[in-house]
Amino acid sequence: MTGKDTQDQINNILDFLNAPEDEYVIAIDCSDCDQLASLAEAVAAGTPVESVLPALSEHLRYWRDCREEFDALVAVLKAESDSQTRAALDEITRTVAQKRDEQDS
Repeated sequence: MTGKDTQDQINNILDFLNAPEDEYVIAIDCSDCDQLASLAEAVAAGTPVESVLPALSEHLRYWRDCREEFDALVAVLKAESDSQTRAALDEITRTVAQKRDEQDS
């Protein structure tokens, strides 16, 4: 382990210890799909996360796992709104279903 790796680990621990606690944001988790999806849809539509829910922005700054999950959800929502991407995903779904049907026959 290099000195930079050690410093990165220390910084991560300090970020964790200094993370703000907001009960409302902490209560939002991936199992609360409606609320999280609504927030992600607003961000995917172009609203900055800071404007959607400032406490969520702060939470995502400190909690990398949450940030990665939220960013992935926003990316999927953006892709779904892109008609070309949507058409490509539909085509992939049809192809997979056809292959599955062929294998079952």
